[in-house]
Order: sequence, then structure tokens, then C-alpha cells
Amino acid sequence: MGISRPNGGYSATVEAYFVVEGDRIPLAKTNGSSFVVDAPCELAPGTRGDLLIIVDGNQSSSLVELPDGIALGQEQVRYEVIAPF
Repeated sequence: MGISRPNGGYSATVEAYFVVEGDRIPLAKTNGSSFVVDAPCELAPGTRGDLLIIVDGNQSSSLVELPDGIALGQEQVRYEVIAPF
């Protein structure tokens, strides 16, 4: 996963995780309303956790809720931002 930079380049490293109860679930990609999990998992509807993005070592996170949860084998997951920082 890469982030486009204003100078026309891309970031060196990008990591993304859904963090719930201290566990980091790796993500393949994300946008403003969904993410794609990079490892099988199962979470109940209404699960809350942090959407953690690390770009070139700089972390940012948002508290999000999974209205539909995650079913085993599901990749695309819808989320809603609860607290943007």
C-alpha cells in the first residue's frame, strides 16, 4: 500500500491495522468507509476498535465501529468513524 505525495513520489512504507483489545489485524487497504482484512478473522457486529495507519513511521488512528462485524472468510469490511482522532 502506498500514499501519493505532493512532490509526485510515494511513501516508503505504509502499514494499516484494525486494533481491537490489543490485537492488530493487518489490513490490505482502506478508504473512508471500508477496509480489506489481510488475515482471516471473525468479529461481532458493533465491535469497536482503532483504525491505525502508519505512514513512514508516523502513526494516526481513529476509533471506528464495525456495524456488521466480520464473518470468517470475509475480506471487505464496512466501518463507521466514531472519533476521528
